Amino acid sequence: MERDLKVAAISMNCPGGEPEAVYSHISRLTCSLADRDVELLCFPEACLTGYSVRPQEARAWAIPLENPWIESLRKMCSEKGVTLLVGMMERDPQERLFLTHLAISPKGGLTVYRKAHLSPQEASLFQAGSEPALFSIGPALGSMALCYEAHFPEWSLRMTLDGAEILCFPSASPGETPQEKMERWLRFMPARAYDNGAFVIACNQSGDNGAGLSFPAVSLILDPKGRLLASKTGNGEAVAVALLKADEIKRVRSHPLAHFLRHRRPELYGDN
Repeated sequence: MERDLKVAAISMNCPGGEPEAVYSHISRLTCSLADRDVELLCFPEACLTGYSVRPQEARAWAIPLENPWIESLRKMCSEKGVTLLVGMMERDPQERLFLTHLAISPKGGLTVYRKAHLSPQEASLFQAGSEPALFSIGPALGSMALCYEAHFPEWSLRMTLDGAEILCFPSASPGETPQEKMERWLRFMPARAYDNGAFVIACNQSGDNGAGLSFPAVSLILDPKGRLLASKTGNGEAVAVALLKADEIKRVRSHPLAHFLRHRRPELYGDN
């Protein structure tokens, strides 16, 4: 990282099949946080469309990659000078469904990521992606992986080896109380940060999606040693904001005993 970067992890309600209402909510939060000098805003998995693993709902709620809400958000990113991470259930021209997340840059550019590791419930409905996606955010490189994918250390390693300094985990994880979800996240999210010497940003959907799923509001931001920089929990909106310090990641990654990846021996790890 070339300089410090202020970021936000945003847990918010994402009702199914109401992209206009969600867009308005995202717009309000973006304007408010941009006024606080936040440059990167991470919104939950499938936030724009809502999330479901029921075929009828998922197909009814899914939207194409080219849609008016994303176009409006591209204009907002340009006006506010921010980068947004927003997700949706995507329906492609062949009627296939993907869990897709976008990084929208201040210049309006799109980085598209399609979830590569699907949960058992998702795998019968959605197509899996196959490539990681890195995006530039001002002075840094970020990457996106969705919810269930935080449980695959190899995927976080792959993104880090590709150059990622910020690992972003937008999520749509129902069940549990906010406290239970945060406690569980804090058992494995710090490992993704510590092992890779990377910042971690994670946020969940919150509240009732209108179709039988309820999500706890949980957001967190971790430093490259896995220490908590900011966190919020609740039953409604939960926004965590933190300053990612360039000196901290430089210190970790330049220290011979603090950044472990330089000492890897891939020839010992089979497919790794």
